Amino acid sequence: MNNEKSFKNLLSLVTAAPTVRMAILTAALALAIPQQLPAQQPQQSPQQSGPSVTVVNTSANPVPVVGTISIGGAPTVNAQQSGSWNVGIAGNSATNPLQVHDVDHASRTSYAQTKKLTFNGPDRAILGNFDVPDGKRLIIESFSVFGKLPSGNKLVASSINAFQGGEQFGTQHYPPVFTGNTEETFEPGVFIVSSGKMHLEAVAGNGTVTVRLERDHIIGLSTIPPFSFEVDVTGYLVDAPQ
Repeated sequence: MNNEKSFKNLLSLVTAAPTVRMAILTAALALAIPQQLPAQQPQQSPQQSGPSVTVVNTSANPVPVVGTISIGGAPTVNAQQSGSWNVGIAGNSATNPLQVHDVDHASRTSYAQTKKLTFNGPDRAILGNFDVPDGKRLIIESFSVFGKLPSGNKLVASSINAFQGGEQFGTQHYPPVFTGNTEETFEPGVFIVSSGKMHLEAVAGNGTVTVRLERDHIIGLSTIPPFSFEVDVTGYLVDAPQ
């Protein structure tokens, strides 16, 4: 009796609505087909804390950066001034001042030389040479002459010139000035020459600066005793360009 009743119930399910039959069929297939487990994902290394991400930004919308950035190689940095800059020198004080060198004026050594030039009997003109040390350049700032000639004689010309590389570089002339006679033998007349402020350059070498004095010609010049003039040249020395 019970078997008959169960068979009737099953038959009623088979003849049921199509939706019910489909549900029964789906459940049966699910039980018949073996299930597949999802594949296990590979374990990430400690350096790979997440997937790689590429961010593209324009210059008008840059990526903000926070913290310290290390840059390798030799990149070109385009830096622009923002506001006024205040640049100072550390360690410059009254007790420890910053050293300053005048690049337009080399280190100088004072120069001053005096020579005695003597007119002997028949001499119309006399020369005096001034030497410049090796490796130096002489800048002459003043030139002066003082001496006496017998009454009736005149000092008519005085000049100074410099040589560079064996060639005469420049000659400057200064007029002698007669100051009067003294109460000495032959009543000698006193003459002076003063250049005032000047600038004349000579390079190293023997006889590179020459002073020339000339007196007028008179009859009986050979009978006149010698008379001397003192010539002074002053200035400074600098190192000559190599």
